[in-house]
Formats: sequence, C-alpha cells, structure tokens
Amino acid sequence: MKHLFSFLFLLCSFTAMADTIVVTNGNDNGSGSLRQAILKAVDGDVITFKDVSTVLLTSGQLVISKNLSIDGKGITIRGKFAPIIKAEAGKQILLKNLVFWEERLIIKGAILNLTTGLKIDNCKIIKTARTIQGVTTVEENITAANQAVLFYKGRNTKSAPMPSFAAPPSDGGGGSGCVASLWFKDADDDRYSDGTSTTTCLRPEGYKLPSELIATSGDCDDANRLINPQTVWVLDVDGDGYFLGGPVTSCFSQGEGYVIKINQLSGDCNDNDATINPATIWIKDADGDNYYNWYIITQCAAPGGGYVIKTTQQFEDCDDEDATKWRSAVAYLDADADG
Repeated sequence: MKHLFSFLFLLCSFTAMADTIVVTNGNDNGSGSLRQAILKAVDGDVITFKDVSTVLLTSGQLVISKNLSIDGKGITIRGKFAPIIKAEAGKQILLKNLVFWEERLIIKGAILNLTTGLKIDNCKIIKTARTIQGVTTVEENITAANQAVLFYKGRNTKSAPMPSFAAPPSDGGGGSGCVASLWFKDADDDRYSDGTSTTTCLRPEGYKLPSELIATSGDCDDANRLINPQTVWVLDVDGDGYFLGGPVTSCFSQGEGYVIKINQLSGDCNDNDATINPATIWIKDADGDNYYNWYIITQCAAPGGGYVIKTTQQFEDCDDEDATKWRSAVAYLDADADG
C-alpha cells in the first residue's frame, strides 16, 4: 500500500509537467516508433499512439529506465523473444491499455520487472498455443491473480517485484484492471465512422478511439474506404477519364454517370462520346480520302468544317478538295481519254 501511494504521488507530480509523445507507426525503431519515443522521453512524459495497431519488435527488448506512462489505446506489442520490455529498478512506470504478444509456443514472460514502481492498467497478454486444428492464439486479461504469466523469469531472475493493478471499473465491466473506453466502428479504416459505437476495455476489431478518427459519424458506406463524407464525385458518363462540370464532395453518389474522382481531369465537352475530350486529336480531311494535310489540332470541340478525329488516316494530302489526289496516289497519262 505504501508503494501504491508513493506511485500515485509521483505520477501526479510527473503528469503536471509531462509532455506527451505520440507514436505514429509500428516500426521496430526510427522516427515515430515506440523505441524512439522511449529514448526521447524524460521523467514524467506520457507516451501514446495514433493510427497504430501493432508494434513489431525485431531488434530486441524495449528498456524503460525513466519514470514514464505508456497508454497503448489497445495496441499490441509483439516480438518473437523474451522479455519484450525491461522495467528498470527504482522507476515509476505505468503500462496502460496494452496487449503483449510473446510470439512463441513456450512463453517465458513479456516483461522483465526490476522495479517496485510498476503499475499495470487494463493490459492483456496473447498466448500462442498448439491445438488439434493447428497453432492458435488466446488472449488473457492480466490481473493481480494471474500476473505470473506476464513476467519474465530467467536464470538470474526467479521472481519479479509485485506491481500494482488498477481497480476494476465501478460497473464491473471487463474484469479486474479494466478501464472501459468508447470505441467507434471504422470497418473500412478510412477514419470515418458510421456512428456505431461500443464501450469496452480493449479495442474491438474494426473499431477506433474518437481521437483516431476524423469524424465519429457520417460514413454512409463503412465497407468501402473510398466512400466517406469527403469523397469527391465527378460526372464521367462515357468513362474517358474526363469529367463534365464541377466536382461534388459528398458521401453519397450524385446519380447515374457519377464516379469517385481518382485521377480524372476536367474539361469534357461531350460526356456521351469517349472519343471526344480535351486530348482528342483533330485532323483536316475535307475530301474524306483518309489523308490529311498539315492542320492538326488537339482540343475537345471540333475545330470546324472538314475536321475529323484522327484514327488511321495518313499524312499527307496534297489536295484536300479532291478525294482522288494525295501524295502516294499513282497518276497515269491518258491524253486521249480512252481509259
């Protein structure tokens, strides 16, 4: 009890002057990683996460040698070794809303605890097990009663100091150590929710915290990440990649012929003909002999009389008023006109 009061006193003192460091990716190291955040932090800082679901450790354990609070918001810290985290002696450390996964069939313990100032709040451990059906995983809440599954016991570490655990919530939901959070469904991971929410301890699949979302409601199709309140629609009836009129921002399609804007360009003058758009090449073939002269124009609208869309016509026409005359035409002398 004495250690708990000391921890709470120190935690309050640290929080008053704490900075918040946000982890932005699940990499083992480097900018935005959890390892970098721990290295950067000073006593009293709080580490939290944004747009991260799993931290995959590949280069070794995370060593916490400062007075820190880490609020995982339900993220998983995963590694194929033990321990995953080392809590140094004499430090006040809060581990909150974290899932530890020592990805091995025989687990040795995810945390090497050397301090009496460790507090566990709403954390889980994932166990890998072999069944008749194959290898599977089982999640287990970490409480004072089963804490032994969490802590590493090596050759020189037969036991770990006793951590303190958060009290269960008043409504009893989630079990010992649970601090329930409000989660919003974002099944398509576009950071917009359709408004469906639930209150639970750990992150349900396909759900996010309000701080991880752009909006907690308004997604009209939560199965398609391309469709949300910021989707831009354009009218491209003929599907030529050029749209008519202006773009419209809405969650809902604006009607037949409208598509989601990806790389379409504006300026279509005839949205019922895919061969006519601002990239259309017009040539002058007034006599219709499939030979054209020097006049070549790229634009949407027809330039005028005698112009046609270039397809297989050849260059060059020496007389565009006579369909029998072009550069490669063969001429014969027939002075007496007898054919």
